[in-house]
Amino acid sequence: MSKRTDNTGSRNPLGASFVPGILKKQFSKNPKWHPGDETTDKYTALLWLDICDFSTLCNRLMNDKVKGVEAITSILHEHYGFLLERITKWGGEPLFFAGDGIMAAWPGNKSEAEKSVAHSMECAREILQQNEVKDDRGQSISLHLVMAYGPWHMAEIEAPGYKKLFTFYGEVFDNLRLA
Repeated sequence: MSKRTDNTGSRNPLGASFVPGILKKQFSKNPKWHPGDETTDKYTALLWLDICDFSTLCNRLMNDKVKGVEAITSILHEHYGFLLERITKWGGEPLFFAGDGIMAAWPGNKSEAEKSVAHSMECAREILQQNEVKDDRGQSISLHLVMAYGPWHMAEIEAPGYKKLFTFYGEVFDNLRLA
């Protein structure tokens, strides 16, 4: 039986679809890279986006036991579709989702700082100007955006059963929290 690989070097194309873009990029820059080794992109611009007063909206919508969940799902689908389209258009990488929020990164080295920050700012500006996501009453949802720039690192965490999780940490997250 032959072993086929896709362009990420994975022997499992379906499994590779779950690999974060940042890891794929790191392996394409250095195929011998191993989690725990230094990464080539040691700095990043971060953009955190979420819906203002989403809990209030959910509580109101959940008063309708029949259509409440469907309405929330529809709003989130439109919200995330809109955000992901803009983030990828401006060269960002979605890192993770949390509730109604998304964290996106524009990684690079220190010499690319100006470009990373400019692209994340243009992305944020476009999102604010073009956001047409509506709630169930036809009112535009308000967004909360926070940006930061700084050094970061990627870490591999291994759980029982050899399950692996990649996470990020560093000064950039402290900067984001302060913002």
